[in-house]
Amino acid sequence: MLKIFIGPNGYGKTYELERIKKSLLDEDNDRKDVIMLGSELVFADEMKDTVNNSFLMDYIITELLVDDELTSIQKQFENKLDILIKDNSDMYNELMDETLELNSHKRTKDVIAPQKTREYKKLVKINADDLKGSMGSGQKLHFLLMLNINFDNLYIFNDSEYKGAKTIDYKKAANSLPSTINIENLYSNSKTYYDEEKLKNNILEIHKKEFMNALFSTKVYIVEGINDQLFLKKVLNSAGKQFEQYSIFPCYGKPHYFPFIEIFKDLGIDVVLLFDEDKTSDETNNKINTELQKNKHYKFSEILEKEIGYNGDKGNLPKFLDYLTSYNDYEKYFSIVED
Repeated sequence: MLKIFIGPNGYGKTYELERIKKSLLDEDNDRKDVIMLGSELVFADEMKDTVNNSFLMDYIITELLVDDELTSIQKQFENKLDILIKDNSDMYNELMDETLELNSHKRTKDVIAPQKTREYKKLVKINADDLKGSMGSGQKLHFLLMLNINFDNLYIFNDSEYKGAKTIDYKKAANSLPSTINIENLYSNSKTYYDEEKLKNNILEIHKKEFMNALFSTKVYIVEGINDQLFLKKVLNSAGKQFEQYSIFPCYGKPHYFPFIEIFKDLGIDVVLLFDEDKTSDETNNKINTELQKNKHYKFSEILEKEIGYNGDKGNLPKFLDYLTSYNDYEKYFSIVED
């Protein structure tokens, strides 16, 4: 089982690894399967001058390939090796003793002994040509996220005061639709956010960059779409909040809020919602509004564009941006971005 720890420098990853290593050795000081690599894991085309260069892709894929059967065979091999070392120890000691007598020295310990920690390197060869020649950093992130998003053991470090590692519970997020809302009344694309595997795929295919950014923010503003995102950026700039550690997360549909509220709040991230009131004649929409209002939020009367007086095509982004540039009443929305 592979556990993955991610987070900025100084946020407690090494501390947590050292704590785990110590607890394992405290249980059994003779364990031979506790290995601490004294280096950074890097891509094949990003070699660094460290104590021990190890490749990220090689390491992760090796871990994915190793199953219980292979682990059992490996244990049998190690036990057989230990027996061979023990059976041959006297012979090597005698050879060393005879050699040391030539200059009147004595042996201080056994010449050979079982190794407490064993390292298995280069078990899998990864063709790095595509990594080097065809992938940018964004594609590498995509490839890693595809590998890792199915792990239940992805640990997030997002607090500089080190309050501990946290995990993403995708199953819980996929079951976050309030009981007051009937999933059958949602559009088919919205239903995919309430299926664990489809939710993961949506994050990978639709929300990848914004999702990764949000994981390491202290505050996440969840909005419906691009217009809300552009408007909120103007509010933050006008309020002098543009340099704070926040991220804006567009979820592209009001029914999609709930899984991300669940994920971000579970990670200890402050969550603020912005959404339109929309049609009050729609019973499902009203129920969604009622549930969203249980969180810190701002609800636009009917829709954002109408509330701020924009009468143009809401899909015409250049025109909408021009309007936002000339708009001068952002101060009334400062309460949204206050701590």
